[in-house]
Amino acid sequence: ALLEKATALGADILATGHYARVEQRGDGYRLLRGADVRKDQSYVLWMLTQDQLARARFPVGNMEKSETRAIATSLGLRTARKPDSQEICFVRNGDFDAYVDEHLSDATAPGPILDTSGAVLGRHRGIGRYTVGQRKGLGVSLGEPAFVTAIDADMNALTVGSRADLAVGGLVCDETSFTGRRPGDGDAVLIQHRAHGGVHPGRVSAVTADRFEIGYDSPVAAVAPGQSAALYSADSPDELLGGGVIAATLPVGADV
Repeated sequence: ALLEKATALGADILATGHYARVEQRGDGYRLLRGADVRKDQSYVLWMLTQDQLARARFPVGNMEKSETRAIATSLGLRTARKPDSQEICFVRNGDFDAYVDEHLSDATAPGPILDTSGAVLGRHRGIGRYTVGQRKGLGVSLGEPAFVTAIDADMNALTVGSRADLAVGGLVCDETSFTGRRPGDGDAVLIQHRAHGGVHPGRVSAVTADRFEIGYDSPVAAVAPGQSAALYSADSPDELLGGGVIAATLPVGADV
């Protein structure tokens, strides 16, 4: 959207402060992780296309955050010593519950908390206040640590289970996009499904223009529909290949 606005204003390129890098190779462009691995933001850029990469510039992408701050200090910028943001930037004061109340009222209605067999264990305070993998604030007991393992928006229900119940064997993505060549069925990739999470080896299958499936090499915990799944090259782990929005997870042992 910002590039569209820049184009309307007659700009040739768009520069942003993302910690990522664009490298031209031959007649194409590669999107790479930022040099400062702790601040890398390539994960949120998986939807960029070749045309967009050709016009994108990430001037801090080759710097460590300390270098960026030093330049800001030398220029007298008041943000030079601003603390790093640790929460969602558009949620005022980090009050996520208040944001949900204000903007997502349908997600604040109480509903049932179920165990993995479907038995009702208690009531939740609105599905918008929970995420898959959450342990705190559930108000129910399983006799062992309980985690949110699934959220059913249609039924306004949470399912909770043990840590082992969080494991999935794969995922299905839609709304997909690729920065360059589309991976082929069976290609090895590295999958990241949280902005600052780890990467997990797996293989893609059933690849089309708007969908793909992933089979993890080993089970992965707390993968939630609605998250982005970014695909990185198994041969060149800094290179972002594309990604999609997780539409569903697949159980351990599923044939992917």
